[in-house]
Amino acid sequence: MRSDVLQDLALARSFLGIGLLTLTATAPLAACDTPPADSVESQQSSAPTGSPKSQPVAPADSVETQTSALVGTHTLKVKRDSIISSSASCDNRLTTVDGDWFVGVCKTECGSAIAGIASTGRVPNYSGQAEWTDMIGCADWLTPANVSTKYNSPSAYTLHSKYADDRRTPNVGYDWADGLVKAECDNGSAITGIATYRGGSPDNPYGATGWGYQVLGARCSPLMVSYPPNYYATAGSCYVRDITSHDDRAPTSGGDWDPGYLKAECGYGEYIKGIATEAFFYWATDPPTPNSGRISKVLCCAASIYPSAYPS
Repeated sequence: MRSDVLQDLALARSFLGIGLLTLTATAPLAACDTPPADSVESQQSSAPTGSPKSQPVAPADSVETQTSALVGTHTLKVKRDSIISSSASCDNRLTTVDGDWFVGVCKTECGSAIAGIASTGRVPNYSGQAEWTDMIGCADWLTPANVSTKYNSPSAYTLHSKYADDRRTPNVGYDWADGLVKAECDNGSAITGIATYRGGSPDNPYGATGWGYQVLGARCSPLMVSYPPNYYATAGSCYVRDITSHDDRAPTSGGDWDPGYLKAECGYGEYIKGIATEAFFYWATDPPTPNSGRISKVLCCAASIYPSAYPS
């Protein structure tokens, strides 16, 4: 009888050992399994933490659903025909906490960095038609994920580029848009808004002033690092996107967010640090030129963080 009990105990221990071995082997694999369907959306919408150029390639089945740098709810109309002939405010701003930073003109402003610009193409000489910048796109997030813009900072400032370049230092150090008028934030700031003339009327866009919808300047807001403490952000790598005659976009998964206009769009997590406009001349002069101060090139940058204000 005792022999039978010992035999049963050994058998039970044998089964228990097999069970523990199975759990030990399969538990680590569970962490690598495909997440349940209800968790995929939250993972895709979170901001990446590395440089845009070092992000892992998304699986083929997620490319179409990957969040763009721009989304439809965060595009702001710059030129709005319904208000240009009235005395109503022509501002279109997601935030006003930084006050009236360009008095007397139209301000279009994100609550974050701008990541995209849409403008008309170039119109023929002697046509009397207008050119303008039509819409801006606001960045959903920047990379690294701990970087954002502090648009209500006392360190924010306004660029004035109606007639000549306004480039704050330190900047990229080279002429990234030869022949155009450039507005460029310092290396520690991003463009969060643009200022334009109201224009005349839909039929006479140049109005009595002859200035049309010219871009007059931009708002620069400092980059901010939420963690670790005592770190600062600055432009790490920058390049130009050119919409003189065609779209120049990094991501296109956000769709056509301003149909009929040429779009410049920075890469995932990047931001616009500088804008370049066509030099303005009133079209009724002799010889006339159609250039109306539209943005035709942008300077896109990715942020880098350092434990001091700027890398040495």
